[in-house]
Amino acid sequence: MRVKRIPIKRYFNCDFETEVYEGQKDTRVWLAGYVQIRTPDIIEEDNFLLDEPHIQYDIDTFMSEIAKFDGKNVFYFTNLKFDGSFILPWLLKNATPNYDAKENELFPGEFNSLISSMGSWYTITWKTGNGDIVEFRDLLKLIPLSVAGMGKAFNTKHRKTEMEYEGIREYGKVSENDINYFINDLMVPKEACEQMFLEGNMGLTIGSCCRTYYKRQVGYMRYNELFPNLYKCISPEDNLSCGEYIHKTYYGGWCYCNDRVEGKVVYNVHNYDVNSLYPSRMESDSGLYYPAYDPITFFHGSVPVQFENLKKYYYFIHIRCSFELKKGHLPFIHIIGNKLYRRTENLKTSRIKRKDGTYVDRYVDIDGNVKTNVVDLYLTCVDYKRFLDFYDVENFEIISGIVFASISAEIFDCYIHEWRKVKENSTGGRRQIAKLFSNNFYGDFAKNTDSSYKIPYLKDDGVMSFVTIDENNKKPGYIAIGSAVTSYARDFTIRHAQENYGIFCYSDTDSIKTEGEAVGLEIHDTKYGAWKLEGIASEAIFVRQKTYAEKIDGVTHITCAGMPDRCKELLECNIDGREYSGKIKGAKEFLATKRTLGDIKVGLEVPGKLYPKRYPSGIVLEEADFILREKERSFAK
Repeated sequence: MRVKRIPIKRYFNCDFETEVYEGQKDTRVWLAGYVQIRTPDIIEEDNFLLDEPHIQYDIDTFMSEIAKFDGKNVFYFTNLKFDGSFILPWLLKNATPNYDAKENELFPGEFNSLISSMGSWYTITWKTGNGDIVEFRDLLKLIPLSVAGMGKAFNTKHRKTEMEYEGIREYGKVSENDINYFINDLMVPKEACEQMFLEGNMGLTIGSCCRTYYKRQVGYMRYNELFPNLYKCISPEDNLSCGEYIHKTYYGGWCYCNDRVEGKVVYNVHNYDVNSLYPSRMESDSGLYYPAYDPITFFHGSVPVQFENLKKYYYFIHIRCSFELKKGHLPFIHIIGNKLYRRTENLKTSRIKRKDGTYVDRYVDIDGNVKTNVVDLYLTCVDYKRFLDFYDVENFEIISGIVFASISAEIFDCYIHEWRKVKENSTGGRRQIAKLFSNNFYGDFAKNTDSSYKIPYLKDDGVMSFVTIDENNKKPGYIAIGSAVTSYARDFTIRHAQENYGIFCYSDTDSIKTEGEAVGLEIHDTKYGAWKLEGIASEAIFVRQKTYAEKIDGVTHITCAGMPDRCKELLECNIDGREYSGKIKGAKEFLATKRTLGDIKVGLEVPGKLYPKRYPSGIVLEEADFILREKERSFAK
């Protein structure tokens, strides 16, 4: 007999402080706590936990206390990946894992977890000995901000403070400063959650909240009619469903560092950002049209002329060709899943690069297989047209295409216009909620069926590790919309960058940076789809994708993928000659050498990056240098 799912009774915000010290062989929770989050249905006098933080001094007491609550209760952690690394070892020692069971199939004393194959933590669910449910959730999936960021964005009463993390703590003896710090870390997310919950946004992720909100607006039946499951639909290619076929056209944003300026210091750099790029592509003011329903037909060999009318049709296409970038044009094509090409590189040619830097049209690998520069590309119709505009093609062949009926972006106006209005007329938490709902709407459409996950276990030394289980049964989004939105967004950014070809330096999704003032941009501080001038850098250096630095109004601002904010702050202070007040080991020695923007290059080492190391009881973030490494390249051997 199937047991009914237990409704959620209460929500809490939680936090751990854990031990870090020189020479440690294990770690422990020395401060734990929870505080109840108000929900719209709460009656004040009936809730004894409402505004009172409850504090414990070890994980055993914490788990024992929360196990006494009746019914189902949800406990949020800001970054479950860290705090859950203490909870799961505890459960592996004190409960029984049952990773195949859903919540309503767990027996008392069992638990399971939801950790994606990519290492993203969602939930840990424990059915206590009393038969009640404790569900731990990652708050970052609902509010993707740090505690400090939540305080600022939601204008919370409490704000994050500072404390000394390192040192051995004696059980139960905690300073007043540490307690105050800890209470603030409990209260800031609680207050942010309460603003979200007041709007009825209590889903597991912000994406699911967006989807639910939009479904209510258009109606559940209408939504399912417009956006069916394309992974259950055949495609023109026998080995792929329509969903799998179209997912190959989904590339995300365009990030490109112009070879002309790469690694050089440039001057008078204008920074332009599009106001709400993705939402602006999803409203009727854009004049754009989108695929909907099931596909209406397939084609092979050529694109029938009538399908070029995007107001009536939207198509996805599979072509085979070799290509060379036209002179005076910016590259944007990526080839994914082919070891001869780096997946993030914006390719100028399909010719194969050898280790000596030369290019060839063909080569024979060590197994005697002939590899040529003729490649397969899956593209949206929008990317396909831009591809033919920007590249010269040879050996060209259209393999197949999938055609959908088009509908106006007006179908999204009820959602986009509502949240735009809120964003433009609100402050604090209400405005932050509008930003989250505006910017995360399109992404839920792009979900695929991959539900592969990791299961934790204890190794012989007592340290937790993971095994990945391959699975492919997650309910997907309507990938045709996800791909089309990002395609329209890329087209908008790339074509504006191309218009400024001679002065273009860098772009990342919704921004372009130019040497001098750009042309052809509609400038406005708030209008959706217009460009805002965010600032002018007196000097800048663009190292590669996701890595650059600019000096604006005498202050250095560093963007560097993988470099923690604390390392950036240290390096910025070093370059500017400003006083550094942070606490990073080796900071004094690092600051002894004066650096400039030109020192931001491959090989740069900055102290202060925290690397996770697992111990039997949990995880410790240990300091080491961040090293700016050479980007990976693909070559023919």
